[in-house]
Amino acid sequence: YNMDNTIDGLYIAPAFMDKLVVHITKNYLSLPSVKIPLILGIWGGKGQGKSFQCELVFAKMGIR
Repeated sequence: YNMDNTIDGLYIAPAFMDKLVVHITKNYLSLPSVKIPLILGIWGGKGQGKSFQCELVFAKMGIR
């Protein structure tokens, strides 16, 4: 993967992308002694791009 912070000319906030990628990756790792939360809370007001940024990160990672 090319993990720069753009996709199709759209910018993804680096801190947002890092947190989401780490959360998804940790949930797929087998770490018996470490408890990883299943849910990641994403806070922000209506229309601030929470879902849109998630969709961009998922597309960047190849997640459908």
